[in-house]
This record gives sequence, structure tokens and C-alpha cells, in this order.
Amino acid sequence: LETPLSEASSRICEIDLLATPKAFDWIEPVLITLVKNPMPILKRLRLRYIPRLNNNMETIKAEQLYGNKTFPLLEDLNLDGLNITKPISLLPSSLRSLSLPHGTLCDDGDAHILRDLLSSMPLLEVIDLRNVTLANLSDGSEISLPERPVYFAHLHRLTLGANYLTVSRFLEIVSFP
Repeated sequence: LETPLSEASSRICEIDLLATPKAFDWIEPVLITLVKNPMPILKRLRLRYIPRLNNNMETIKAEQLYGNKTFPLLEDLNLDGLNITKPISLLPSSLRSLSLPHGTLCDDGDAHILRDLLSSMPLLEVIDLRNVTLANLSDGSEISLPERPVYFAHLHRLTLGANYLTVSRFLEIVSFP
């Protein structure tokens, strides 16, 4: 399966996979095969990792799978249940839709790193961050927030599912029409 996928990677424009902990053992090599090859026309990537199906709370770090690969045309990214602990190439400036439910975004960083990451995606029209750990925004202590928010001129849908403190702080680092 890996060889045909390697040969087809330059012609793939959409990937949609669902993985459970049991299935991930065979899906991981497939994903690695796909992303280690050029994917110049990939526009949509949807990966749903559901560890909760087996009461397994193990997480997958997205950068383990995707490294520094570039995806110049990627517009729609949905990584359900994955953790993004640092900026990765799967978050290119071409993104129009970013959905990261049930995962983490910059969990070992602070609000400034989160703001910098978000500012690298100026074309976002849709942001879905349901049940996501967002940097240190839920920290009960006083935190340093960026002085200027990221402005998303094209944003028309924002979905947040978090505690009040996280939502309030997130809305201080982003702005939109």
C-alpha cells in the first residue's frame, strides 16, 4: 500500500481519515508515506484520532507525523484529537478553515506564541476550537497577553468551546469584522 501511495501523492488533493488507537498502528505508516512525498495539490486534510473509543488517553503530536513538509495549497485542515505543540508546516498561510477539536494548540507555550502562530494564517474564514487546550490561556494566574490582537479580515465563523477564562483571553488576542 505504501508504494502506490508514494506514487500517487503528487495527485492527491484531499485526505480524510478516521483513526482509533487499534487502527492507528497501520494508519501511521500510511500517513507518514503520504506526507514524506510532495503533495503540491493537497487542499483538504481531515484526520480524526479518537483515543476515547478504547478509554486510551494517549495523544499524537501532529508534528511527529508531518514534520516540516510544506503544503502550498492547503486550505482546509481538520485535526480532531491531535496535539500541535509547536508551529508546523501544516498551518500554512493558505489556510481558510482551521478545525482542531479535542486537541491542544501550543500547550507548552504562552499567549504570545499562540498569537504568532495565528498571525501566520491571515486568510482564515473559519476557526473551530471546541474543547481545545489553547497555550496557557486557562491558567488561573495572571498571564501576559499580546498588546495587539491578530486581525482576521475574512473570518465569518468562530467556534470556541472552553471555560470562560480561556474564551475571554482568546478573544483578547484575536479580532475580526
